[in-house]
Amino acid sequence: MKNTFIGGVVIFALLVGGFFVFDQYLNQEKSLPETVLQADGLSVVDFGDSSEETISKLSKIFGSPSSDSGLVDSFTVGGCPSDKIRIVEWGKLKVFFGDTLFGKDALFHYDYTARDTTNSLPILYTDAGITLEASKSELLTAHPNTQVYPWIEGYEWMHVVPYNSETKEYLGGSLRDGKVFWITGGIQCGE
Repeated sequence: MKNTFIGGVVIFALLVGGFFVFDQYLNQEKSLPETVLQADGLSVVDFGDSSEETISKLSKIFGSPSSDSGLVDSFTVGGCPSDKIRIVEWGKLKVFFGDTLFGKDALFHYDYTARDTTNSLPILYTDAGITLEASKSELLTAHPNTQVYPWIEGYEWMHVVPYNSETKEYLGGSLRDGKVFWITGGIQCGE
């Protein structure tokens, strides 16, 4: 009988301890990844950094790129602000290089999108903790100055940091069915 009681106490202690640890896990603050989606770049690289420097820094964090377009005509992706551009991808993250206001062969734009459903990585956040699939209410709570506009059926534009013509800073994207679908920064293509 004594062994049964001790065994029950041990099991109870393990269960209570497990719930305590699980509760701490659920209530811990989100720690942001090393690379954060910002209006002036990706926290570890800024708009205007060279393609060589940017790819080197991002490769140290994410590993080898999943795709590198090499130089292509900018109109193949909607008319970017350079005749020729280079797009390098790490799963859901695409970075764009070209000859723009930021410099020659410089980082001028990034896209982070839920469009690619085969890759779940990298998982990136804005400085307020917003990532893909966050709800519109979570977005507006985290970034209260965000402007949201109707677009096409099921989609809305979002301007988290509206385009600044002097600094060239921009953070925006789109919502699909009330959830963050695309986060983008820098000089946009198609403008």
